[in-house]
Amino acid sequence: MTTEFIKSLFVKLKAGVPQVEALTATKREFIEKGGDYSKPKYWAAFVLYGI
Repeated sequence: MTTEFIKSLFVKLKAGVPQVEALTATKREFIEKGGDYSKPKYWAAFVLYGI
């Protein structure tokens, strides 16, 4: 799960999406996919520091 999340996040960052928007969009992707990983316990710990 972590690998999928980070890959999705970095694809957005590499495309020039601002950091906060990229993180938010990645979290929303996981929510919209449904299944176990849509639960916050899997992705809520991913936060941005030092921005």
